[in-house]
Amino acid sequence: MGDWIEKYQTLISAVLAIAGVWWAARPSWKQVELMKTQTSELIRERLAARYRTIRKAIKVLEFNQWVEGHRVPPGTPEDKDAFVEEMLEAFRNRKRRVDEIAERLAKISVPAEAKVIVDATFAELRMRLDRMEKYTAAAGEEGYPHTSAVWYGCAQQPDLDAEFLFAKARAELAELQDKIFEEIVAE
Repeated sequence: MGDWIEKYQTLISAVLAIAGVWWAARPSWKQVELMKTQTSELIRERLAARYRTIRKAIKVLEFNQWVEGHRVPPGTPEDKDAFVEEMLEAFRNRKRRVDEIAERLAKISVPAEAKVIVDATFAELRMRLDRMEKYTAAAGEEGYPHTSAVWYGCAQQPDLDAEFLFAKARAELAELQDKIFEEIVAE
């Protein structure tokens, strides 16, 4: 028996050394696997948080948030100057509403990609409101009859613009949300 051990001593030592290394490295490999799992969960949680904030942004951009208390019914007031001033005040109220909604979105801390969409929406809406305010002031100075379709259009156009722009922003945010969902599923 002694001959056999002496003959295969190197091979036995090599096998025992390999087994020892494997046995010693097992906890390290388990730790590596645990770190991979934790990293994957952290990435998934961050993506889910981005998904949730975009969902909140979509809710803030619902059209009913815009018109809440700011709709001007078209009318035919007796005093044209008072009507023009009422219209101009309505545009100022709508601009304040844009700022209020923007502040609500700022509190949500939307991701950068979503912020680009939201900022572009608000910039376009503010530009349109400015244009309608100038048009209304000019129409008042020109003396358009306050019962005409011009005034009705001025009263309704910002709401139509907001409805269109908010719907467009919600669609773009939903696409972004879908991409994030795909990233979550891929993790």
